[in-house]
Amino acid sequence: MDITFIRHGHAEHLLNYPKELNRLHPGLTEQGKKQIVSLRKNINIMPHDTIVVSPTKRTLETVELLMTNEHNGAVISPLVGPRMYPQDPNGRTQLAIPR
Repeated sequence: MDITFIRHGHAEHLLNYPKELNRLHPGLTEQGKKQIVSLRKNINIMPHDTIVVSPTKRTLETVELLMTNEHNGAVISPLVGPRMYPQDPNGRTQLAIPR
């Protein structure tokens, strides 16, 4: 069994780094979309492969560009989502789910 991890293409929160790191729900930039289309040409994702994706906008857009019409969809799970959100530009880790 092979496991391939793909994060996402270039996203909007990186356009004006680091000022946009706290941007809510950043999607893919045009550059990011081109990156994923290029990646799709270089990897072999089969219709029977299981795709697990985080519920963030940029990762959902990424998987949409990666899947073909032959795929049955993807499993969306917060377990593979970001561990830090929003990110603190001072480097302090913030919990995704406060305790």
